[in-house]
Amino acid sequence: MSTSDIIFQAQQQRSKATADRVLVALEHLLRQQSFDQLRLQDIAKEADASVSSIYARFNDKSAILFALHEQIVARLTQRMILQFNDSKQVLTGSLQNLVLFIITDFIAFAREHEHVYRAVVGSGDARVYARIIEQIRLASKLATAYLGHQYNWNTDADKVRIDMGVRVVAATLQQTWVMNHHRPSLIHLDDSALANELTNMLCLYLPVTSPQERSHKEQSKQEKSL
Repeated sequence: MSTSDIIFQAQQQRSKATADRVLVALEHLLRQQSFDQLRLQDIAKEADASVSSIYARFNDKSAILFALHEQIVARLTQRMILQFNDSKQVLTGSLQNLVLFIITDFIAFAREHEHVYRAVVGSGDARVYARIIEQIRLASKLATAYLGHQYNWNTDADKVRIDMGVRVVAATLQQTWVMNHHRPSLIHLDDSALANELTNMLCLYLPVTSPQERSHKEQSKQEKSL
């Protein structure tokens, strides 16, 4: 099923304005109650719109969540691209500081939209899950391209380690969203401490040496064997 099957193109500016209000209304309501508890009538009332006008733009309640998630994904995609560009400012520091800079900003964005992510992860909607997968892959692709360029980590093994690190970070944050406010960790961490721990975790997955260092070590090993 394509996006156009569940989200219908607005034909008039007034219809687009209604759709925008519906998305704002859903985001606001998700801060107060779970997606499962919400009725289409609740969203219509919050958006000051009729149920029929909502059906003119969205196939069902899940389609509204899908559209809202699309909007969040677009914001995050733009933010990630800007973030990797801005991170050039901290390249004079260590790799650890670079990773911390990126993860801290991502956690801030995730917290800001946590109520939406929680609804998305718990929706059980295959269309939304496909978007989550795309988002994680995009983050991995950007990290692989950026770190590969900066540190010359371009082997398949390097890419696997970067990809695994990104996925571990994403999985850790998703645990919080799936389990609502009941965090599975034994010790509560504030966002600053969480960013530090995720940075340490991601750095464990990153390649330990550059290709030049590997080549030098391999050459030294060969010279010793002679």
